[in-house]
Amino acid sequence: MRKYAFILFVIMTGTILLSAQQAIYLKINHKIGNEDFAFGKSIKNNAGQEFTLKRLDYYISNITLYHDNDKTFLAKDTFLLIRNINEINHYLGSQFINKVDSIAFDIGIDTFYNHDDPTLWPASHPLSPKDPDMHWGWAAGYKFVVLEGKNGPDLFYDFEMHAFGDPLLTRVVVPINNTNNGDKLTIELNADYQHLFDDINLDNVIVIHGSSKVVIAVMKNLKNNVFSDANKFSGAIDVEKPHLTIAPNPTNSEIVEISLTNYNQDVSNITIIDSNGKIVQKIINPSPKQEIHLEKSGIYFIQLYIAGQPQQALKLVRL
Repeated sequence: MRKYAFILFVIMTGTILLSAQQAIYLKINHKIGNEDFAFGKSIKNNAGQEFTLKRLDYYISNITLYHDNDKTFLAKDTFLLIRNINEINHYLGSQFINKVDSIAFDIGIDTFYNHDDPTLWPASHPLSPKDPDMHWGWAAGYKFVVLEGKNGPDLFYDFEMHAFGDPLLTRVVVPINNTNNGDKLTIELNADYQHLFDDINLDNVIVIHGSSKVVIAVMKNLKNNVFSDANKFSGAIDVEKPHLTIAPNPTNSEIVEISLTNYNQDVSNITIIDSNGKIVQKIINPSPKQEIHLEKSGIYFIQLYIAGQPQQALKLVRL
């Protein structure tokens, strides 16, 4: 009798767990600063140099959610082609998730798929032949990013950048402020294309097929400056509430000091997320002056939680 009761318990528990799974979606808002993106709209980089875009295509793949402190959800065999600023609200799969810590994804296609024959994919698949094309032949593979538009003084030059090649595959990590809200979970990102050409001289003619210093700089901007959580802590810091400062930043030291201004008992924890999206350290009930140890160089995201809710996220560069 106990045996049958145990089997019934397992079945019921499994049913409850399955019913608790959520449909997970990724939504991307296309932006220029605080405005909606539009082709042909004037954009300025961080040096005040003007450019416009008439074509903006790129691939997203290997989408991974890091959630509930130490769990991972991989959207298997999911490829997104961002093209013509199409609305992205893509179903990633189903999983029970209480709290999303970060999302990570690749810009481009990994080597396992990059050199496939596009004609082997169904016509509706993102990796099938496209018009305009997104493939540069089997040896070079897919074009990870395509940018075309105008730049230079008075927008005199026509620019063209088609980025391809396995070494350009770029991993993006975005800390997320999102908790369970029922049977549907949407990860909503802003893509701010104003930052595509930050720290790049736009007073020159740019015609590039493949890789170059300019292409590498654009991929770096996609990695670090373009994508953000649409629901993140935003605007000016409330000086009356606890908030973080990090010094020095960037740093070449393994030991970094984090200061908490206006510290109070509502401060829950400080979470450190690495460039792969994984939580590498969580400090429960931190002190107003807190040291963290970072053995490896790279980019980290330091997130402050107050009363269990994320309030502020800072990027830290460990040289």
